[in-house]
Amino acid sequence: MALRFDFTSEAFFRDPGAGVALLRSSAPVVFTRFPIIGRVWVTTTYEAAAHVLKDSTAFTLRKEGGRWSGYRGGCQE
Repeated sequence: MALRFDFTSEAFFRDPGAGVALLRSSAPVVFTRFPIIGRVWVTTTYEAAAHVLKDSTAFTLRKEGGRWSGYRGGCQE
């Protein structure tokens, strides 16, 4: 189940630090919804982010079929 957290709320814009603190207190990785983007996994700690960025075997920017899912500057397919 996605964490119900509103990134577009006035409360978040007034005090984003409190929102980030809430996310961090939930877990090092949370499943939530971003405006326009939709449902996403978000790392909330440095350690979790570093693990995701360093472990290209478990975490990838490729879609099924091998195409890139996002921009990776200068990378050729």
